[in-house]
Amino acid sequence: MRENSTIKNNILKYAVHKGISKYEIYQKTGISRSVLSQKNGMTEDNILKFLAYYKEVSPEWLLTGSGAMIKEDTAVNSAYSQKDTPEQTVNNQLIPVYDMCKTAGLASLLSDTEKHTPVEHILLPNVGRADGGVYAFEDSMSPLIKAGDILVFRQMKEIPESILWGEMYLLSYDLEGEERITIRHIQPSEKEKHVRLVNPNTQSAFKDILVDKIRSLAHIKASIRFNTVRTALNAGLFIAAFKGLFIKLMPHVQASVASLHY
Repeated sequence: MRENSTIKNNILKYAVHKGISKYEIYQKTGISRSVLSQKNGMTEDNILKFLAYYKEVSPEWLLTGSGAMIKEDTAVNSAYSQKDTPEQTVNNQLIPVYDMCKTAGLASLLSDTEKHTPVEHILLPNVGRADGGVYAFEDSMSPLIKAGDILVFRQMKEIPESILWGEMYLLSYDLEGEERITIRHIQPSEKEKHVRLVNPNTQSAFKDILVDKIRSLAHIKASIRFNTVRTALNAGLFIAAFKGLFIKLMPHVQASVASLHY
């Protein structure tokens, strides 16, 4: 008789721990009905759905049984409190990635991320707390940022108090009644009530804008660039990027490995 996979067994353990039924898991997550009763593995799509809804579950525990069932959420974004201390990181965050072409701009996305549907999710290790990711849309910051890269961001709500001078931001601002979206480093401006947008590729070129003109602001925590490779894999578990998902996978998989920039 075949046994359930480690992942399914762990989902069932979590259900017992929380006092919930398999039916409730199907209903809440959208996981295919009856899949938890079948004697086979879990698809990547069903794993993502489970982790996306039950965010407190440790991905490492779910996939391997190692560590604690519930994540120890000890991360604090120091950018909001003590700017002179290093930011703590969060291990294995499941981050939704959005297409701004489908969200009617950055301001619309950040005003209410819950109403927008992510195009995918990525699971990233050791990154400061993040709210989501978007695809870069311009090459002006190349080679650091190129169009198509995934920008992992944290929304900044207190402007300009929460700005870390010199850091890279994704922002939108009002330009003659239209939303202008750009990726720039932000520096103090010599003009009162302004900030300076700087492109490191053209240090002599900068733009000062009124703080009141900023519609939305997001601190870029990391960028991800995917390079498709074929890898000869040894037996056992390994850390890999598979269709944008950083998880422990079984061997004999061709993986898309991402370059991470923090």
